[in-house]
Formats: sequence, C-alpha cells, structure tokens
Amino acid sequence: PANLKEGAGVIDFGYYYFEDGKLSGDLDMTSPDIDKLSFYTPTPGGTGPILVAKLLENFYKLNSSNV
Repeated sequence: PANLKEGAGVIDFGYYYFEDGKLSGDLDMTSPDIDKLSFYTPTPGGTGPILVAKLLENFYKLNSSNV
C-alpha cells in the first residue's frame, strides 16, 4: 500500500498459501498505509464469486446466440 495513492482501490486477485496451509491475498492488510485505500476486494472470497458469475453469464449469452 505504500506505493498507492490516497483514495486508490485494490482488487486482489493474487493469493498464496502459508506454511500452515492458510490462504492469503497479496495485499498486506497489516500495513499502516492500508487506511488510505477507498476500497479493497479480499482474497479469498472477493473476486472468485464475481468471476464465476461472469463466466456463467458469458456462457449463457454465447449459448443463447447460437440457438
């Protein structure tokens, strides 16, 4: 967050696993600069459901146009 401008937003698509098996996003939520963000979509749980919904929507549109 230190490189982000005041009021910026972050959509976190990246993720990694800790040695204990816990999943985390790429953004360090413990950073003191985190307060300058206007919004943040976390990983896990932030972008995955939207991605799946958009994939299904596009599949439906493609299938409907070929009928």
